Amino acid sequence: PSCNDWGESSTGSVSALDGEVSWLSCPLFSHPSVYNYSSGHNLFWYRLLDGHDLEQPITSNSRFSKDRERLWLQPAVANDTGQYICMLRNRTSCSKIAMRLKVLRRNETTQTGDSCEPPVAVAPSQVNIPLQSGKILDCPDLQDGEKMAENKMNESTMRVTWFHVRIKH
Repeated sequence: PSCNDWGESSTGSVSALDGEVSWLSCPLFSHPSVYNYSSGHNLFWYRLLDGHDLEQPITSNSRFSKDRERLWLQPAVANDTGQYICMLRNRTSCSKIAMRLKVLRRNETTQTGDSCEPPVAVAPSQVNIPLQSGKILDCPDLQDGEKMAENKMNESTMRVTWFHVRIKH
């Protein structure tokens, strides 16, 4: 069947740190009423590395693994930077969408000015929670990380580190 090409995802590129575990989630699954596994679709991943012209199929190996709608890079390396395509197809239909992955070396990371803070691929977001407001601060992407721990790793290797930065007035 001809493939419905959705182009590049409008959600922006995914940034990861060189040497860290990272993942890409297929944006097609954000429309579960249209794209799902129950209609007999199979998910395939391809990549187009920077400076190359030909899409290469991604096969599971020691660094790349597939888990439902996610492609895991364990770990991501700088040479993984490029465009990744997820394709859902069955015998009668096909849809694909691309997303960009940028793997940053430590010297390319976002720095927020405090040398004690760890290097990050994406600038941290700030959340203000008034004292005694009873609000909960959720860790972004923690659910994805927990799923990875359940499926890929032993729970003792998963860690979440919170940092508090005191704002000077």
